Amino acid sequence: MGGYRNNNYQDGAPRRQLDGPLAERLMKQALEERQRAIEHIEDVYKTVPDQYHKHIRLLSQKQKLYDAEFELTNEQRSKGLQSYKGKTFVEIFRPYFDVEGRITEMIDVHEKHGSGYRLDTYAEQIGPSWVIECVFEGLNKKGQPVKTRDRAVIAFGGSGVDSTNPIENATTSAIGRALAQAGFGIVGSGLSTVEDIAIAYTRQKALEAMKNGSVDQDDADNVGEGAQRSVGGHQTGRTRSDNESRSGGQQRQDDPARLKNDLVRRLIDMTKGMNPAQLKNRVSMWLKITWNGKFNSLEVGQLRLIEEHLKAERQKQEAS
Repeated sequence: MGGYRNNNYQDGAPRRQLDGPLAERLMKQALEERQRAIEHIEDVYKTVPDQYHKHIRLLSQKQKLYDAEFELTNEQRSKGLQSYKGKTFVEIFRPYFDVEGRITEMIDVHEKHGSGYRLDTYAEQIGPSWVIECVFEGLNKKGQPVKTRDRAVIAFGGSGVDSTNPIENATTSAIGRALAQAGFGIVGSGLSTVEDIAIAYTRQKALEAMKNGSVDQDDADNVGEGAQRSVGGHQTGRTRSDNESRSGGQQRQDDPARLKNDLVRRLIDMTKGMNPAQLKNRVSMWLKITWNGKFNSLEVGQLRLIEEHLKAERQKQEAS
């Protein structure tokens, strides 16, 4: 069969090398998926006002390409292909807003219109489960009166992040989703926030670890720069200090400085030998800003976007 070649054995079954016409088709499909993801990210940064860019996070996700597992070459892996658990994927990045950003955008709208708002959270039991319900009443992103509500289950007795912060996690999720229904922080990735993705991922990995006694290496980088923030209670008003007080107990699940340093090092390595003036012009064009030529001056989301552009260019050059 075209595209399959026995390479070695694992667990008594032959592993198959991805090659031939099937390899060419999947590589072409992977390149197209990554290019679409880049264009979507560019559009988000173009349409979202600059003051909210720091609240955009680019999270790694796996896009399924084929229902079979293969032995991949180093070149195929370098272009984003991953193959495990009986499937083959391409890694892409999708933009998500964090909850703090949705709160900030909401407060800005109310300050602009000189209007007040209510943001209430409370616990409620539904059957055997407890949930946090958030009710938002105020103006939507367009300045129109709106009332929204959303719920999130409190994972009492859970694992991972839920083992220590089940109420905070549910509150964060409910607030973010209620504000999303009013149009705040919507960047083409649904109602979910950075925190939702991070919490869901760590919850899944904790369950897998307990079930299997180990965690698959292929899944280890699936969240990107996920964050967890603790917000909740009752909030009214329209002052900036309200927002700041709600953000006081923030907890990062990763080290943002280390993440940024790793990205900067990778970009420096990828751009060795490039003409500085040409690189400066290309980065400025990609990010729609005037760049000073120093990667350290950029935010993590911008650095990730540059990395994706450079990878896409390299793939096009190798394919030609």
